[in-house]
Amino acid sequence: VIQELCHENPQKSEKAIENMAEFLKGNMTVLLSDKVVSFGDELNHTKKYLEMEYLRFEDQLSVIYEINVDDFCLPALTLQPIVENAVRYGVRKNEEGGTIRISTRENKVFYEVIVQDDGPGLNPDESNMGDGMHIGIKNVRERLIHICGGELLLETEPGKGTCVTIRVRKD
Repeated sequence: VIQELCHENPQKSEKAIENMAEFLKGNMTVLLSDKVVSFGDELNHTKKYLEMEYLRFEDQLSVIYEINVDDFCLPALTLQPIVENAVRYGVRKNEEGGTIRISTRENKVFYEVIVQDDGPGLNPDESNMGDGMHIGIKNVRERLIHICGGELLLETEPGKGTCVTIRVRKD
């Protein structure tokens, strides 16, 4: 993002560098931690990332927030990599851009965070998230299992987008 903005719009690149510094500070404090953070902190960290992407995509990136519950914890760096994938493989794959919806809900057993994009969807052969370009999803899935007994579910339909559901057990 910053590299492109340096060539296209130097004033915006300054703002992007500021956002990147804040974003990296958030990453550095939790990278080696196996602790959980509040959903609010994780959402704020994700918003820092999205601010950089807004500078790049402007009106081609739309984010809708439907936060119905926020008083729970999840492993740090859980939401942002999923949203980054939605931007990279959803929004950026559409010439006209796209929309990402971030929502939360709860039931008797889980808190759920749902990230949906209206991009082209994933190739069914790639949706297992075993390796390759989706290493971020694999890492989030493993951290959810290891740190809090959570899970990550992925649904994709070519031509219609992708939906990732993060589930964190209520205990």
